Amino acid sequence: MKKIIAAAAGLALAGTMAVTATAAEDVRPQLTIKGDARARMGLNRDGLGQAENNDFLDSRVRVQSKYKAKGGAYAIVRVRMGDGRWDGTAITGDRGEGTNIRIDKAYVGVPVGPVKLEGGYTPTSVTRFTHFDQRDDRLSLTYANEGTTLKAFYDKGDENPAFADVQDDEDINTYGLQLNQKLGSDWTLIALAAYGDDETVIDASGFIGSLSAVGKAGGLGIEADFMYVEEGGVAWGDTVSNADDDAFGGGLSLSGDFGGVALKGLIGFTDGGFRVDRDYGYEMIGGWTPINNISNIGNGGDTVFAGLTAGFKVSDKTKVTGNVVYLDIDSEGIESALEVSGKVTYAVSEGASLSAGLGILDTSAGSMMDDPDTAFGAYGSMDIKF
Repeated sequence: MKKIIAAAAGLALAGTMAVTATAAEDVRPQLTIKGDARARMGLNRDGLGQAENNDFLDSRVRVQSKYKAKGGAYAIVRVRMGDGRWDGTAITGDRGEGTNIRIDKAYVGVPVGPVKLEGGYTPTSVTRFTHFDQRDDRLSLTYANEGTTLKAFYDKGDENPAFADVQDDEDINTYGLQLNQKLGSDWTLIALAAYGDDETVIDASGFIGSLSAVGKAGGLGIEADFMYVEEGGVAWGDTVSNADDDAFGGGLSLSGDFGGVALKGLIGFTDGGFRVDRDYGYEMIGGWTPINNISNIGNGGDTVFAGLTAGFKVSDKTKVTGNVVYLDIDSEGIESALEVSGKVTYAVSEGASLSAGLGILDTSAGSMMDDPDTAFGAYGSMDIKF
């Protein structure tokens, strides 16, 4: 009997070892899906008489899939569906304007040790202030270890422009390096050096560079950004340099918690056509809100700006934020703007929230136009993430 028990135990142990080895070797292909969706309604009065009846409802659904091969290579695609304002399904559906489905990102990646090669319609970012969540046809090679990420990239800007120079290759390309370097546990240095190569008769070629530092000191969060784009109409993200002026801009932000109130202050400037990335913004100045009136800080001319945001957690589910933002613009059009705005967000359940935002924007004009009326906007939004 003892021999039988011992034999059974030996077979069980051998079987367990075999199953463990098989499981370790059997790295199966994987598919992961995530996404988000929203529906919004509101109104936006732009103060110029151009949007006096701009009441709206809009919605969209985005679904992202990641397909991972057995050896670790992957493909990522995000599809955006029904993205637009409600108009009897002429925009959100398939009537009148064609099917409202488009690709938001689509690229492949192959890791080889500490290096990965990626190519396709790729999301690209440096920092939220300088260049964030843009899209490029990009080929990149990235090396990463515990504290260093170094990326070499090639972006195809245009293959055959209509104004082609038949003497050359007629392409517009960007070549660059981006370094993200951790400095201890609290600080990260982000540097970009790139060259925009325009082989058309326009020849908008030039250097693009940025330097940013993000970290903590004395209980405060700190972010400092500076970006430069050479003169001649060189394009990078939301910025196009002036024909005879280098474009550059910078910002410094400080943030921290003070007695339960989260405060963030920002000061900065733009010059020569530089525009802060649209993702860096508020409710009516910058940002992607439905009541946005000034798409980018730096629109309209050289700008000096300052902003203050205060956030307060009313309860575990409710958060309130408020903003005061001021722009001083070197322009004969709109020469100053003051935004006062706020937003409240309520977490209905895990992954679902309701929010409401409103703002006023007071602007003054230079010699080319009369002062606009005060702009006003308000909206409500239902958002989910899955």
